[in-house]
Amino acid sequence: HRGTGGGMDVLKSLLYLWRYVWDFNKSYVFYAIAYQFTSALLPFSNILMPKYILDELVGQQRMPVLLLYIGILVSANLLLNVASNFLNGRMTTTKTDIYYKFQMMLSRNIAQSDYEQIESAAFLDIKEKAARFLFANGTGFGLIEAALNIIGKVFVFAGIIGILSTLNVWMIAIFAALVLLSSFVESRARKTIAELDLENAKIERKSYYLVTRMEDFRTGKEIRLYHLADYLIEKIRGHFHSAQRIKAKQVTKKNLALDFGAVTTGIRDLIAYLYVVYEVIRGGISIGDFSMYTSAVYQFSSAMTTVMQSFFDIQQYKVYFDAFQQYIHTPKHLRESSGPLPKAPYVLEFDHVSFRYANQEKDALRDVSFRLESGEKLSIVGENGAGKTTLVKLLMRLYDPTQGRILLNGVDIRSIDYDAYQSILAAVFQDFQLFSFTLKENVCFDHAASDEAIRDLLTEAGLGPRLQSLSKGVHTYLYHDMDDEGFSPSGGEAQKIAIARALFKAGARILILDEPTSAMDPRAEFEIYRQFSKLVENRSAVYISHRLSSARFCDHILVLKDGGIAEYGTFQQLYDKGGEFKELYDLQAQFYV
Repeated sequence: HRGTGGGMDVLKSLLYLWRYVWDFNKSYVFYAIAYQFTSALLPFSNILMPKYILDELVGQQRMPVLLLYIGILVSANLLLNVASNFLNGRMTTTKTDIYYKFQMMLSRNIAQSDYEQIESAAFLDIKEKAARFLFANGTGFGLIEAALNIIGKVFVFAGIIGILSTLNVWMIAIFAALVLLSSFVESRARKTIAELDLENAKIERKSYYLVTRMEDFRTGKEIRLYHLADYLIEKIRGHFHSAQRIKAKQVTKKNLALDFGAVTTGIRDLIAYLYVVYEVIRGGISIGDFSMYTSAVYQFSSAMTTVMQSFFDIQQYKVYFDAFQQYIHTPKHLRESSGPLPKAPYVLEFDHVSFRYANQEKDALRDVSFRLESGEKLSIVGENGAGKTTLVKLLMRLYDPTQGRILLNGVDIRSIDYDAYQSILAAVFQDFQLFSFTLKENVCFDHAASDEAIRDLLTEAGLGPRLQSLSKGVHTYLYHDMDDEGFSPSGGEAQKIAIARALFKAGARILILDEPTSAMDPRAEFEIYRQFSKLVENRSAVYISHRLSSARFCDHILVLKDGGIAEYGTFQQLYDKGGEFKELYDLQAQFYV
């Protein structure tokens, strides 16, 4: 979607937001309409009743009549204000509910986007701009409330124009022209402010990242050890100054528009008061009429200004809608397939696979072909930059190959339903993440599992002794940011939890283990290797490690070099061959001899 459709785009954005609000909280629509109705009635009691009070004061001065008029004025204002306050409060509550649902929709969208998108700074900037769709420039539900304001003020206009037309029709035309002129100037300012607001979204995303890193205990050690506080604060200050420059431009534009509006308001008041005073002096109207007409002039200008501002808000809102459309309609190519998942057992095959990252001139993987039989344990080794991580990303279908095919039981995985294919995979990533949840939640998340089953898995993964020391067992929180009684696992303990998580995934028939023991001590690593076959049971496993001794536990070894396959075979075959694998293995082994 590109924002070139003018008024049709504005209408589309309005209808889209209306449907969205209606789907998620219908009561907001009813509260908003009722609020506009009470707000439309409120000005008339303050326009009409003072006229009758003043006319009575300069006329017969009947106390019962004065008390009646005052009672009507006070009661009407009281009831309408109470009703407006109630409805406005309900609108605020329901808006909060809708906003949370909107945020969840954005989060779900980014979770379902192609993995390459979340590694893109440009995509994350678009996401930040899209988040402003619902609240636009900070006014809150700008588009819907602007549309409702226009509808509500139609009723105000009808009554006030009827009042002013009894004075002088030309006065209405003059006041309308002044309001239009002021609103036009303000609309230009609002458009510039909105564009600057979107420009600021990128800066705010970077600032938020730095601020959260300052507060995150996971980065706290590096910040203290390397004295990074001043360095990070300077970066935050730089972004802050950039944001301040944008804010200064916005304030300047806004103030110029407000100053111009103040001038037109002064001209309006001067014309209105001079004319009404003239009519009173010549006996054309009463003192009560003077009060009514001056109030009507103010309310007319106020209502018309609101209508024009709302109209220009709707025009401006297209900027935010364009950003939202661009984000929400970002192609999800990986999820376009819907073919059935083949039945187990599974044989996975790379068929002349090559892959190149976006904006790169060299392939990260080059003409890679191999088979992973059902139940086979495959070790992938190679130096840094050889293509090991890229191969795993392709196997997990975080990316699709640039050339070649990846087959599951002879079926191209690009034709298989994305979530169905993911369901047969489990992984322990080198940069795995644990959450500030309980131990049990970190293993099974929202899936049903008994405490005993989770304890058994954690024990199998080597966390048994540590688990026994925790008074709350599997219900102990990780880290201390959610619970003061939580515990911070060591690097090795964290890896054991991640291994238990991968083993818990019952449907997973292919395990990917990327440096799963890199943070473990030698004894813990030995125990994992010793139980390796038992842990993976009859599942296939792809094992990546810089510790080449781990390759002894695997059926075959695939050696990558410069993105291509250098060697393939069993441990003994490759060692006896005396090639790349033997060279790497001996380089490591010399430090243990």
